[in-house]
Amino acid sequence: MKIGILLDQILVGGVARYAFEEVKHLREMGQQVELMVLMKKKVQGYQYDDLLRKIPIKFLSERFPFIFRHPLKFPFFRFFSTFHIISPYLVPKIILREDFDVVITHATYTCFTSYRLWKKRNIPYIAYIYDPISYVLPRAYASSFLRFLSPFLLPLARGLDALIVKNALATITCSTVHQKRLATLGNKKIKVLHPGCYSLTEIPKTRGDYILSSTKWNAGKRPEFLLNIVENLRAKRVKLIMAGSWDQPLLHSFSTGIKERKLEGRVEITGALSEEKLNKLYLKARVLVHPIFEAFGMAGLEAAAHGCPSIIPRGSGVTDLFVHGEDGFFPQEGDLRAYTEYIDKLVADERMARRMGYSAWRKAQKYSWKKHAANLIQIIQKALPPI
Repeated sequence: MKIGILLDQILVGGVARYAFEEVKHLREMGQQVELMVLMKKKVQGYQYDDLLRKIPIKFLSERFPFIFRHPLKFPFFRFFSTFHIISPYLVPKIILREDFDVVITHATYTCFTSYRLWKKRNIPYIAYIYDPISYVLPRAYASSFLRFLSPFLLPLARGLDALIVKNALATITCSTVHQKRLATLGNKKIKVLHPGCYSLTEIPKTRGDYILSSTKWNAGKRPEFLLNIVENLRAKRVKLIMAGSWDQPLLHSFSTGIKERKLEGRVEITGALSEEKLNKLYLKARVLVHPIFEAFGMAGLEAAAHGCPSIIPRGSGVTDLFVHGEDGFFPQEGDLRAYTEYIDKLVADERMARRMGYSAWRKAQKYSWKKHAANLIQIIQKALPPI
């Protein structure tokens, strides 16, 4: 089977990780797989360096006319750019019907390109949707100018979501978070396919004494909430390590906030880390703390693979796999009191942290990238019409 896996760009985060691991493991299973990326941009950080060296990548923008090779972001939008408008018209000129039996498309905006590819080249696509446009618009832009246009934009967003889902060969989402929402857009069953991880064969018999938080830090990730937590902890000796790349203006203002609150000795910012260094932090952390609700939350699963319990908002996708009070704690998003109480408990009781981490580790062992790829092949084979 000839499978194309399509990304809009390579950014540090869960979406790129899904695509890389799928290419790697599907190829190991004997499938003909090619990773296609719409935009060629420098990858921020080093998290995926090892994977990138092992995976063949075709950057489609290299075959675009020169004037269309560099995207421009639309005002007020975080992710939507000219590439999402141009690519649906240019990519069908590059990819032919015989190139692929199916294209797996990661992220909602990228699906517009696959939709046009299906219309023009008759190549079916599988839509991998993490957050529908109709969900992102009111949540991500609640404080921007776009909120005033929501009565007009929300029906349009829902219509675009429906266009993608109704015409996809199949629609996949990473957790149960958006499953019902997506199911209302068409008459097709929405498949839930959780990501994988690399669980250790054994974990440490003790947990370290620091708190860890790991993500790509931008304003939407609410890093200032973590400073509020540190200020309110009973254990003033505990240290917070914040791993991951940063938006530079935010890093400057956040660092200033640390100094103003006199937390210099209690908050450490590592910047972007390699996979190896990040895994070492998971291995020794007392607990992983994530401040915002996520459609999944890869850090929670990766932490569990290293025996580290998590505190992550209730209802986040990763909580499909774990149990509150057994594998970590899942408070309401933004509940400062609950966050601090749970962290204080784990800081004061290392045995509790170890017990929860062990329980999470045992469950994480059920979710490998190899199993993810095998389940993906089953979805494709069931969806494709017989030859």
